[in-house]
Amino acid sequence: MFRAHAMAQDQLTAAIAARTGTAVTDLYPQIVASVVSAGLGTAMTRWVQHPSGSLVDLLRDVFDQIRAGLPEPR
Repeated sequence: MFRAHAMAQDQLTAAIAARTGTAVTDLYPQIVASVVSAGLGTAMTRWVQHPSGSLVDLLRDVFDQIRAGLPEPR
């Protein structure tokens, strides 16, 4: 499981690096990939534990909050 996650993280990092014109060894694409991974994991865990509503809507909410710089809780 860890190996599969690490491979997916590497692929995501490479895609982010390509889109941003940075190297895969730069810190920026690695941080973005980690944040995306954490957001996905958080949304999926919450949705499995409390499966009300749409997973897509939950993902939008998670990434809207990340995009906004994690503002103070509502």
